[in-house]
Amino acid sequence: MTTLQNTLLLLENYNALIKYHVKAYKEGISDERKLDLAFESILDIDIFKSEVEQVLQQGEYSEDFAYLFNRLYLLGQSNSDLFASYSAVEKLIYKKYPLSRDLEKFSFSIYEFVRDEVFCSNLWNAAKDPLAKMTEFQFKNDESILWQTYYLLQNIVEAYLIQEKQDIEHQLSFKSEPDKEKFIQQQKEIRAEEIINLSNDLCDKNLPFLYTRDNPMISQDNLFYLLLSEVMNRLSSENYVEYVRLDYRRYRKKSYQWNFASSSLDNYSELQPLFGFTKLVRILANAMFIKDYTEFAVSEPTEPIEVIENRQELEEYLDRRDREQDKEIEKTNRATKPEYILSIPILDLIYREFNEELWDDLTIMEFLDMFTTEVKKQDKFKLKPKQTTRFYFLLKKIWINSPNKSLFNTEKEWVTPFLHNYNLSYSAYTNQFIRNEGGVKHRNFMKSADKILPKDEIE
Repeated sequence: MTTLQNTLLLLENYNALIKYHVKAYKEGISDERKLDLAFESILDIDIFKSEVEQVLQQGEYSEDFAYLFNRLYLLGQSNSDLFASYSAVEKLIYKKYPLSRDLEKFSFSIYEFVRDEVFCSNLWNAAKDPLAKMTEFQFKNDESILWQTYYLLQNIVEAYLIQEKQDIEHQLSFKSEPDKEKFIQQQKEIRAEEIINLSNDLCDKNLPFLYTRDNPMISQDNLFYLLLSEVMNRLSSENYVEYVRLDYRRYRKKSYQWNFASSSLDNYSELQPLFGFTKLVRILANAMFIKDYTEFAVSEPTEPIEVIENRQELEEYLDRRDREQDKEIEKTNRATKPEYILSIPILDLIYREFNEELWDDLTIMEFLDMFTTEVKKQDKFKLKPKQTTRFYFLLKKIWINSPNKSLFNTEKEWVTPFLHNYNLSYSAYTNQFIRNEGGVKHRNFMKSADKILPKDEIE
């Protein structure tokens, strides 16, 4: 997957470049520096497509391939959205980086290819698509976080924690059984104090303890995201640029190994310019340590803990933080893995096209919850006035284009409970004459729906 890995690196670097200039733009800084991010050449899109098609035609593809492919899709979407939101940044980048216009074209071509040709292909296993589970998807609108930093943080914390636990096991081997539990408890207390001290003036010190408690109120992936996002959003562009400049390629080589058996974090000099990074590593490793040894100490078998069991208590805490971010935590910390009536990328396109046009504003996760094969009610869903007929049409096309129709005996088995949830008429749904209606606005709606959901009849 060399071509795909090189494509990922290119889109990551391009995304980092855009986000850096967006941050500088928000600060009102006219930065004259030019970043060297390996933009000497652009890959051939046809070679990329050919390699992807070869993998898909082989039938079974790996989970790593699916994750990598979704990352390319999300990066292409992010790059396009950032330029759409910040036209001044787009003009600046085009001026400073001669290859940027070709980069933007390449990035958007990747996004369109994945969206229109791969995700709509019968060769793509929509049932096993990991997109909805990916932190990158759940928080894709974050304009500051660098996702290559997020994955680097996960890797280094894992390696650091392994050595930390080995150190503890060496010490435990010299202690009597009665002293072992006391020693572990002391270590947990030391690490809890260190989390508090390291978090001062850096990040929310309460979040790690929402994860370490017996009934966690936050998932591990989202803990990593929220702490890193908070740090990166608070960074000045001067400090942020050091994260952009870091050569992430070296840490992805199979031969690369973190050596914490003989080196400390401070020995990795290339990480020192990254403001707050080594502190985050220690905060997160301490939280993982406390969690692991808390679970290890439980002698009686227990059922797996659902992350959302303490939702009310979590909401009471989250209300004291940024509301918009809090809603994302509440909606995305879910242990269930639902199957969707359409692939996540297609549902995402429908959401982006028709949210606030056909129905009142929903978050993407609220919208996705409506279209699981379990048919759950979304209490916040409310159609806008005079949009019911169009929604019936859209719902019909969702069913026709669904790859999961075989999970139901009939269309009525799926659509009746769906309509009932929102007091909509099955009779009106089945007797549609919408294509016979006119008007420019209506024709534009039909064109948009047909582009996303091309089938009009069940094959």
